[in-house]
Amino acid sequence: MLRVTLDTNCVIDVEEERPNAEHVRRLAGYAESGQVQLCIPSIMASERSPGGNIAQSFEAFQEKLQGLGLAGADLLAPLPYWEIVFWDNCLWGDVDEQELEPRIHEVLFPEVPFSWVDFCKANGLPESSPVEKTRWLNAKCDVLALWSHIFHASDVFVTSDGNFHKATKMPKLVELGAGQILRPQEAVKHVGAVATAI
Repeated sequence: MLRVTLDTNCVIDVEEERPNAEHVRRLAGYAESGQVQLCIPSIMASERSPGGNIAQSFEAFQEKLQGLGLAGADLLAPLPYWEIVFWDNCLWGDVDEQELEPRIHEVLFPEVPFSWVDFCKANGLPESSPVEKTRWLNAKCDVLALWSHIFHASDVFVTSDGNFHKATKMPKLVELGAGQILRPQEAVKHVGAVATAI
């Protein structure tokens, strides 16, 4: 079955009734009818919402997804990061694809230091600074979202974030195993075509 990963922007689209919400809902409809498997990276629970808040618990994040009609999605566990991920919803032990993360980071955010320590040094911040208020966390969440998509063998990564669609970046991400990177409307057309062909 085709596995379709929604990024944070897709969820926010539905949450805020943005123009792409109708496309995300159509993808959810395909999933409800058993034509595709929707996937959502669990790292999304650690991202700031448009209001600046982060989920207080993973259960609160799941409740939000349920309220948006996305409760049936397969939640893709990320690599463990202290003070970022929810410990009961990340991967433990040896993970074969850890070297993939810095490669994704280098493509998406070459100007942002990979580690928190290096980010703090580059920006004159103490390491005790609140990580949730920095660009580093935004970058880390985007990288881990795509890492989770690739690691968990999903086929289509759906995002309206222009950074993923840049001509200088998308081919490199595809080469790293991202499969197809599509905007919500493009994903609906693609999934519709695949569903019709089955």
